Amino acid sequence: MAQEKKVREAQVVYQVSEVGTREPVAMLPIANLDLRLTAQITVADNQWTAYCPEIDLATAADTQELAITELAQLAAEYAAEYLADFDLYVNSPNRSSHLPHILAIARYTTSSQDREAIQALCQHFVVEPGWVTTQSVAQSLPPSHYA
Repeated sequence: MAQEKKVREAQVVYQVSEVGTREPVAMLPIANLDLRLTAQITVADNQWTAYCPEIDLATAADTQELAITELAQLAAEYAAEYLADFDLYVNSPNRSSHLPHILAIARYTTSSQDREAIQALCQHFVVEPGWVTTQSVAQSLPPSHYA
């Protein structure tokens, strides 16, 4: 029997009042968002770095797989923070453009502890070579580095 993929269809955005109560202020549809995120991968000194330019996040780890997993966890944490403080982020000039990507991440999870959802989110990333700087000369790593 095929296992059904659990995907949320909407994200409720809450506002926290001065007395600490949470009140829903918006419900954002997310079911039709299928935006892909980029994981630009570089390796230097046995450290793999994964950078997501769409939401300006980066991580480093000992392996490419671990760097992408940590990037997915960081993206889930960022999505949770963005949605928890929605007014701040959506009105911030350098963060407002992240909203469609935040909603795409929220389709999977906003918990960095949900291992199954984080692994599904890892598949959402398109992996491509990044850039490294050696002796002040930027050069691309060959595709064989990412195999």
